[in-house]
Amino acid sequence: MFTDFDWLREMVSSPIFLILVGCSVITLGLTIERLRYDAPSNRLRMEIEHYDPTFFTRDFELSSAEYVPSELELQPFNCRPENPDHTLQ
Repeated sequence: MFTDFDWLREMVSSPIFLILVGCSVITLGLTIERLRYDAPSNRLRMEIEHYDPTFFTRDFELSSAEYVPSELELQPFNCRPENPDHTLQ
């Protein structure tokens, strides 16, 4: 679909592309996302590092979360079922 698409020509001729590129260059914000999977322990670790001195007076702390499998058994919580016409019973 995009094999013959000339990005440079479209960017120069389109004001929307110019605005988007200009804003991304001016802000100079940086976000790094890391996703690591540890197969032996079956754990997924996500880290987000964000730095943008243009809009914020101090740096963000490194955000991280770790996802592990659990033995949780899902139980229904007495919700009311929907009818096919999306009305409640």
